[in-house]
Amino acid sequence: MITVTAAAAERIRAALAQQDDPELMLRAAARRAADGTVEYAIGLDERRERDTEFACGDITVLVSPPSLELLQGIVIDFGEYEPGQHVFLFYRADDLPPSESSCGGGGAV
Repeated sequence: MITVTAAAAERIRAALAQQDDPELMLRAAARRAADGTVEYAIGLDERRERDTEFACGDITVLVSPPSLELLQGIVIDFGEYEPGQHVFLFYRADDLPPSESSCGGGGAV
């Protein structure tokens, strides 16, 4: 399961609204770095054959097979990282307050 907070969903909807391609959705990716940490990324992309989709309200999150395991239980948020610096944040669902909304379990397309 992947969770998209209300703050992140608002920013994602705004980015999608600026695009000319109605087929674009949010893609989340992750990879393990050489030091063992996990690096996360998001962007707008089109659906691919082997993607798993997570429906988060009106936001669809696409995940390719190599990233699927690393993204299980992740929260995508948007907030202030440092004073004046607002960014997308990634953290484990265990750290999420119970009132935030989450996505379904996803399904292959």
